[in-house]
Amino acid sequence: GYPVTCLRFYANKDDVNVDRKKMLAATYTAGYVKIWHYTTQQCVFTFDEKDRQPLALDFNSNF
Repeated sequence: GYPVTCLRFYANKDDVNVDRKKMLAATYTAGYVKIWHYTTQQCVFTFDEKDRQPLALDFNSNF
Protein backbone atom coordinates (compact mmCIF):
# COMPACT_ATOMS: atom_id res chain seq x y z
CA GLY A 1 0.00 0.00 0.00
CA TYR A 2 0.83 3.65 -0.05
CA PRO A 3 1.72 5.87 2.93
CA VAL A 4 -1.21 7.66 4.55
CA THR A 5 -0.97 11.45 4.86
CA CYS A 6 -4.12 12.09 6.93
CA LEU A 7 -6.82 10.18 8.85
CA ARG A 8 -10.18 11.51 10.02
CA PHE A 9 -12.97 9.74 11.86
CA TYR A 10 -16.54 10.80 11.13
CA ALA A 11 -17.61 12.54 14.33
CA ASN A 12 -21.10 14.00 14.19
CA LYS A 13 -22.71 13.10 17.52
CA ASP A 14 -26.13 14.27 16.26
CA ASP A 15 -26.18 11.89 13.28
CA VAL A 16 -28.88 9.26 13.79
CA ASN A 17 -27.32 6.88 11.23
CA VAL A 18 -25.28 4.64 13.54
CA ASP A 19 -23.53 2.91 10.63
CA ARG A 20 -22.25 6.23 9.25
CA LYS A 21 -20.63 6.98 12.61
CA LYS A 22 -18.22 4.13 11.90
CA MET A 23 -16.53 5.82 8.94
CA LEU A 24 -12.88 6.72 8.61
CA ALA A 25 -11.40 8.76 5.76
CA ALA A 26 -7.77 8.46 4.68
CA THR A 27 -5.61 10.32 2.18
CA TYR A 28 -2.68 8.58 0.50
CA THR A 29 0.52 9.83 -1.14
CA ALA A 30 -0.52 8.15 -4.39
CA GLY A 31 -3.39 10.63 -4.74
CA TYR A 32 -6.26 8.58 -3.36
CA VAL A 33 -8.87 9.42 -0.76
CA LYS A 34 -10.60 6.37 0.68
CA ILE A 35 -13.60 6.11 2.97
CA TRP A 36 -13.50 3.05 5.21
CA HIS A 37 -16.13 1.37 7.35
CA TYR A 38 -13.69 0.60 10.14
CA THR A 39 -15.66 -2.05 12.02
CA THR A 40 -15.92 -4.24 8.90
CA GLN A 41 -12.57 -3.08 7.41
CA GLN A 42 -14.29 -2.48 4.05
CA CYS A 43 -13.43 0.37 1.71
CA VAL A 44 -16.80 1.89 0.78
CA PHE A 45 -15.59 4.61 -1.61
CA THR A 46 -12.41 5.71 -3.37
CA PHE A 47 -11.73 9.14 -4.86
CA ASP A 48 -8.93 9.29 -7.44
CA GLU A 49 -7.07 12.58 -6.98
CA LYS A 50 -3.79 11.67 -8.70
CA ASP A 51 -3.56 15.10 -10.34
CA ARG A 52 -3.78 16.73 -6.90
CA GLN A 53 -2.03 14.94 -4.07
CA PRO A 54 -4.35 15.30 -1.06
CA LEU A 55 -2.50 15.93 2.19
CA ALA A 56 -5.42 16.69 4.52
CA LEU A 57 -9.18 16.28 4.75
CA ASP A 58 -12.13 16.66 7.07
CA PHE A 59 -15.82 15.79 7.15
CA ASN A 60 -18.46 18.49 6.72
CA SER A 61 -21.20 17.77 9.24
CA ASN A 62 -23.64 20.10 7.42
CA PHE A 63 -24.29 17.47 4.75
